Amino acid sequence: MREARRAPHVLAIAATALAAVVIVAMALRASTAATDRPAADQPYYGSTEALESSAALIVRGTILRSTERRDNGYPETIATVSVAKVAKGEAGRRIEVGYVTPGSGPEAPIGLTVGEEYVFLLVPRPDEPASLVNTAQGYFAVSGGRAVAGEGSPVGLSLAVKRALNVQ
Repeated sequence: MREARRAPHVLAIAATALAAVVIVAMALRASTAATDRPAADQPYYGSTEALESSAALIVRGTILRSTERRDNGYPETIATVSVAKVAKGEAGRRIEVGYVTPGSGPEAPIGLTVGEEYVFLLVPRPDEPASLVNTAQGYFAVSGGRAVAGEGSPVGLSLAVKRALNVQ
């Protein structure tokens, strides 16, 4: 009779242990998945469609000059860009693009250089320079007529945007 009373308790303990194992496994899976992409606290786009739709302005242009400022509480570079082509949105011949100064922290773009040409995916900011949709996926270097994604982005540009910007 004692054995019959123990069975529900054993089942409850086993079920609790199983639930704990499942919760731990899910937490480990989530932490592993989080390391599959940049750790910065900003949007990350897993598809070309999501990346391009996040930008209100997509342009091809050359960085003419850049200056640094700390007006927003962090080191920010403001680049003046000469616009060659526009794939989305409206832009004048020159625009300003603001981004976290390279080398100043983990959320800074790598490789943006004065005199070089890029495709920029941007979000306008009222009374401020436009900002990259994110620091890893918000720009593509133009090299040999090709738009080359940065190291942190497995996502490319759509054929329509490439055609509009005259890049491969």
